[in-house]
Amino acid sequence: MNGPFAFRGPDGEIDLEEALGPHLRHYVAVMVSGANGSRAQVLAIGRTETPHGTLLRQGFGRPVRASSCGEVARQPEWSWDVCAYYLLLGVRWTATKQEIRVAYKALWQKSGGVQDERLTYAVSQLTDGRVRRAYDLVPLGGVFLRDRDTAERLKRAAVAEAVRRMTEEGEEFTADEVLEEMGLRNDPPQENEEEAPPARQEPPAGRWAMAWGHYLLSGPQGAPQADAALLEAWQGLVAAALRERGISTGFAVGVGFGDTPKVLRDINEPCIFMMTEKGASPDKARDAVEMGISLGYVGYNSGGH
Repeated sequence: MNGPFAFRGPDGEIDLEEALGPHLRHYVAVMVSGANGSRAQVLAIGRTETPHGTLLRQGFGRPVRASSCGEVARQPEWSWDVCAYYLLLGVRWTATKQEIRVAYKALWQKSGGVQDERLTYAVSQLTDGRVRRAYDLVPLGGVFLRDRDTAERLKRAAVAEAVRRMTEEGEEFTADEVLEEMGLRNDPPQENEEEAPPARQEPPAGRWAMAWGHYLLSGPQGAPQADAALLEAWQGLVAAALRERGISTGFAVGVGFGDTPKVLRDINEPCIFMMTEKGASPDKARDAVEMGISLGYVGYNSGGH
């Protein structure tokens, strides 16, 4: 296996497949060596414990990583092939529909005419123009929710997380509530069923909130309110502050309680600027960037832009 997902052991064999399953191996691109299933679940749920509180990712299916690079980029610049569609077919992400069909036919003939369900599904996904574009835009470490196997695994992870919260934390959470946190809709109620309690409401989504995800830093007092306009302002100010220092890098933004910004690292992102709930200002953005530099989370040779 070539490219950015060459996870092989000393003997040349992929050594994480047994632990994570063949369709999740690409998600370990953001994990450390020796990662296990529990960390895979952390990645799926978007919940990470930090010294400052619980880091929650909001808005699954939407990118969180912005860039301080001021150059115009072609989109998509690269497909990270997070579900291994291209890898299964043995083609580049720029392959035409015809090349994809030819590759599929060759693999089918090589197997003696035995149909591989996952391979057939990958072809159906990649030959749908809208699905393929959305797939190619998924960032490194992102999760493609329009993949049926991924969606099923996330639902199972939600059930496991709900059970964990009830048994370890005494919180009465359902799998549907966890799915809501992950940005997945609940199944619509059937006829004659009692109406489900209203889902937790986020602030009205503007254009920014529809395009971007973000992080929340939850503490004993709960999670702060996520105001899309504030987050949009912080994202722009942090990008500008990074450019002032001549730093071109990828970064994520979020909000937490308190008057002082925090800069965190997470299994998903190398640098997350957790800004304050009020008062977006260039000075605070500069302070956060300087903090990230001093911690070693942000550098002049940072990647991800």
